[in-house]
Amino acid sequence: MKQKLLIIFVLSFIVLCLCSCQKREISIDGNESFYSSFKIENNKVYICCNVLIKNPNKDAVKIALSGLFENDVKNGLLKESLLTGYASDFETTEFNLGNGDNWIEVVFIGDYAGKNQKYDRLLPEIRIIELQ
Repeated sequence: MKQKLLIIFVLSFIVLCLCSCQKREISIDGNESFYSSFKIENNKVYICCNVLIKNPNKDAVKIALSGLFENDVKNGLLKESLLTGYASDFETTEFNLGNGDNWIEVVFIGDYAGKNQKYDRLLPEIRIIELQ
């Protein structure tokens, strides 16, 4: 009986160790994140968002972001719906996250389709791509 209990205890310990070592998912806090503004310059649309990204992992992580703007394509603001996210310098597409909460100002840049009207002021669907 003691051997069975010892085996169960050891197996439970191993499973707990494996679970704690797994990398947890990075996520966006949609309640705190928000769309900020947009502007049009030189036939480019710049859509600014402030995003709270939660990194539950112990280690720092490098990510890239993309945003989905299907309604703005239908509405005539943008030519394409999937836009790359840039830092406020408009050049950097990689973001470094520390452990915990990370506020990021991201600018999605796309080609102007001719209609100077944003479909809505909601945060777009944002995809997180973990980089190596």
